[in-house]
Amino acid sequence: MVRNDYELKIKPITSRNPQANAIIERVHQTIGNIIRAFDVQAMDSNDPWGGILAATMFAVRATFHTTLQASPMQLVFGRDAILNINHVTDWTHINQRKQNRINENNKRENSTRRDHEYRVNDRILLKARKHSKHELEYEGPYEITKINDNGTVCFQKGIVNDVVNIRRIKPFYE
Repeated sequence: MVRNDYELKIKPITSRNPQANAIIERVHQTIGNIIRAFDVQAMDSNDPWGGILAATMFAVRATFHTTLQASPMQLVFGRDAILNINHVTDWTHINQRKQNRINENNKRENSTRRDHEYRVNDRILLKARKHSKHELEYEGPYEITKINDNGTVCFQKGIVNDVVNIRRIKPFYE
């Protein structure tokens, strides 16, 4: 299978971590933009999706990626999508540039973060899953019952023990 041929690592994700879906969501956005741009009246009645999907696939494959400094087609086939020229990929340089970008984004994101060391019996507020803008942003306070080493804490919510990532909580001050 592809996983074994290219030594890909499987990394399961959860619905509570949408950042992991960033690449595929970006591709879906591109596909949606292209489909919206097509003239519906001028579509072929026998095969309405043929032209749209072909154009969409080409656009996704030929679009220049700023982090990779190449298009997916150049990386996979070693050729440019439009010009008949070879493309040599420096994977080490791409990986280094990608890691540098990740480090810069983390540094920028963490610059406004306040350090807080959670302890058992601390009281916390839990970021609520709001369905409308009129609902409260946080619920609680709840008491921490256990600190895990993977960035999560256990807390008592009524008679239920629940686990939550520390990104979804903040300290409760009386």
